[in-house]
Amino acid sequence: MNNLRLRCRSEGVENVIMKYLPLPQNIIMNQLNYQLLEQTQLYRPVIQTEILAAGSYLPPQKVSSKDLMSEIGTELRYGMSHTWMSDSMGIYERRMVDDEVTPSELAIKAARNALESNPDIDRDEIDAVIFCGIERDLPEPATAHIIQRKLGLSAAHTFDVANACFG
Repeated sequence: MNNLRLRCRSEGVENVIMKYLPLPQNIIMNQLNYQLLEQTQLYRPVIQTEILAAGSYLPPQKVSSKDLMSEIGTELRYGMSHTWMSDSMGIYERRMVDDEVTPSELAIKAARNALESNPDIDRDEIDAVIFCGIERDLPEPATAHIIQRKLGLSAAHTFDVANACFG
């Protein structure tokens, strides 16, 4: 038995694991999906995750920042120009939907656009459905579960990632 010094890379920064393990020289750890190149080389995972397509959807109804600021009455109430938001923040418009439209409906349209952009994608090989947004359909289940069901997927991982603000 020899002792191996294990190293790993994380986001381009090399971290040395300060632990020495008694291991035989030529180990193949297929079960853990890792490669051990040589005793003093890097010990790293084999990356098998890919983003094969991306999709988006923008609702047709637009509301300009100027119109929104005028409706709020920013000049009279706060002494701010109606063009302040677009001039200082670069936000010129927002997209709107009717109140009865759910976030999952918008996400499903974007997901279908992604799937259509790459017809070679096998839906049975999709491992994760991740919904990112501020609003959700319901407190539970996760909106990603609703999206997965409506798209007819059977991904092993489904979860929501919440954003902070409408911006």
